[in-house]
Formats: sequence, structure tokens, C-alpha cells
Amino acid sequence: MKNKHSHQAARRAQQGFSLITAAVFLIALLLVSLSALRVSTIGERMIGNDRDKELAMQAAEATLRDAEQDINLNIGNDLPVAAVDCAGSPGYCLPPNQWATVNNETVERVVDWTDDTSPQYRYYGQSRGLSRSNYTADFNPEVQRMEYVIEDIGVASPLAGRSSGAVAGSSGKDHAFRITAYATGKRADTVVILQSIYIYRP
Repeated sequence: MKNKHSHQAARRAQQGFSLITAAVFLIALLLVSLSALRVSTIGERMIGNDRDKELAMQAAEATLRDAEQDINLNIGNDLPVAAVDCAGSPGYCLPPNQWATVNNETVERVVDWTDDTSPQYRYYGQSRGLSRSNYTADFNPEVQRMEYVIEDIGVASPLAGRSSGAVAGSSGKDHAFRITAYATGKRADTVVILQSIYIYRP
């Protein structure tokens, strides 16, 4: 009788131990699964961030090209143009350190790129008559902003050691512009700013 009770007690102890082992195993499996899910989610976010950054970069590069076209079609043909600060002449101005109210910051810091009420910039396709309401759709509808400012730097200096007439294609009246392009991706906080110097040759 005593042996029978001791066997039952041992069996119950083994069953209890098995249940605890199974519970610990399930908890460990759950933690591993959650960790793998977290790593997967982070990986997807990183891929999404990289894709959005690449989209914003492509948009900024397209905006630079659009600004160059604007110079060739509109601004360059009317040289010399009396450029003022970007508030008085949205998207086309002198460098900030030459404004009536001198500002020593660079133009990408001075311009409020998110102000659509009284913008100090031009938008992608504006020179080609695109509507402000859906201009990014001409490039990629996922992009939120494609904007630029053209700074009139003045008559371009000839290359060092050469006269202006010695530069191939130069008339001696080449005009230099600094273009600042601002673009975002699908998210407004994915921002790319690019600059280039464009020489207009009449």
C-alpha cells in the first residue's frame, strides 16, 4: 500500500515537472518569435527609409534639371535681371548676403520650404505651367515636395590663366547661377537638399 502511494506521488511529481518544462519551453519559443518579428519589422523600416531617401534624391536631381530649364527658357533670356530678395521675387534672388536686409545664412536656411501661402521658392514644373496643386504627379505622385531657388551670382569669371574669350563657347558674358533644390520623399521628414552652379551662355 505504501509503495502504491509513493508511485502515485512520483508520477504526479513527474507530470508537474513536465508541465513546468513545457511552459518554460513555450515561453522561450514565444520570446524567440517576438524577437524575430521585431528584427523583421526593423529591417522593413530600414528598407522603407532607404527607398524613401532614394526617391527624395531622385526628386531633388530632377528639380535641379527643371531649374536649369527655367533659366534657359525664362530667366537667362531676360538678362540682366534685377534680382531682389526671395520674398520679393519668389525663387529668383540675389544671395542672402546681398539682400536689402543682409542675411549671412545660406539660402537653404533662409527660405521656408513649407510655406505655401507666400512661397519664396519656385516649384517643379512651374516654368512649364504645371499646377501647384498636383505638380509632383508629373514626376512621381508619392513625392510631397520639389522646390528650388535660383540665386543670381553674376557674370561668370573666366578660368584661371585664361581670358573669357578663350573658354570654348564663351561670349565673355557668361552668367552664373546657384541652384538650391529641396525635395522630400513619401514622408515629409525625408528631405534632400542639393546645390549646383549653372553657367548660362547667351
